[in-house]
Amino acid sequence: HRKCGVFEQRLWEHSLGVALCSSLLAMITNFATPEEALVCGLVHDVGKTVINNTMPEIYVQVYERVFREKRPVIEIEDEVIGFNHTIIGNLIAKKWKLPEKLEMVITYHHTFPYPDYEDQAFADICTIVRVADQICLSLGIGLKEPLETKADYEYLNLKEEALNEITGLFKIKFEKQKEFLLS
Repeated sequence: HRKCGVFEQRLWEHSLGVALCSSLLAMITNFATPEEALVCGLVHDVGKTVINNTMPEIYVQVYERVFREKRPVIEIEDEVIGFNHTIIGNLIAKKWKLPEKLEMVITYHHTFPYPDYEDQAFADICTIVRVADQICLSLGIGLKEPLETKADYEYLNLKEEALNEITGLFKIKFEKQKEFLLS
């Protein structure tokens, strides 16, 4: 067990941001309940925690490359480590016997389109968490700086204007919650 440093604090902030944004997207789209979206967003990156705890020196290098090369973290994880946080997250979800919905979100929150061979009942929640994650990355929530990321809002039947309004509302809600939960 390691001490909680800057990376761990940022990961917690990012997870909290994705949880709150997922809940907001679920409330607006009615594609999932806000409560289930909140939990799914909170645990979506559990694999990052495991990787960081087992090989922190390597994970620092992964994130340095993410910012330097402006590429998705899963691509760089695959190159540097040979696997990524969704694979480790899937194994953890199975080991802990998490509900299938959480397992699917942990496994497929970066995957688009959602795989045809998986139960389509989980496609909407995976899309909600993916879009929330994209919004948080583009705002730099839990990161040292924002990452240029396009949000796949169309797949939630949203227009760009709606996404901009949701993003603005989310930023206000996040700052309020951040003061309370991260202090």
